[in-house]
Amino acid sequence: MNDRSIPRFNPAPEQVGMHEDDMSYKDKLDQKAFEARQPEEANDGVMHPIIEKVVEYCWSLLHPGTRSIFTSAAFPTADDTAALLQPRKQTCAIQVNGKVRGVVQIPKPPAGLAGDALRDWMVAEVFKTEEGQTKFSSGPWDVRSPKRVIVARGAKTVNFVV
Repeated sequence: MNDRSIPRFNPAPEQVGMHEDDMSYKDKLDQKAFEARQPEEANDGVMHPIIEKVVEYCWSLLHPGTRSIFTSAAFPTADDTAALLQPRKQTCAIQVNGKVRGVVQIPKPPAGLAGDALRDWMVAEVFKTEEGQTKFSSGPWDVRSPKRVIVARGAKTVNFVV
């Protein structure tokens, strides 16, 4: 790629210049955001096919004799950090007789828990929290011996029927 190939044979840079003029003109007129954004979107469409070649050309001017920046760079590889990004706790709404009486933060339930095992695990985790011990172990909402416990909404709601 020589230095004359971009301006002479490719009208896209000229079109980009025209769109840049349109953008500054629209900014001066302070028109609607949609109208001001249209030339920018047109620039994206015009520049997308050639930008790699423009960057490659600039790289060859700055670093003569080196390999292409696109062929020498390695594609990123996946590592084990994705598991660290997953939330470790979930918000669980506590209902007593169908009315929300509190919200606690509990760990996410282990995969594979369902039915009675999930219910027992959720109740145990609720009572491990500070709010679960203070609010639901005594007083008007004592749920230590409920008639029934219902886990709903993907283990995000526990309803104690007393």
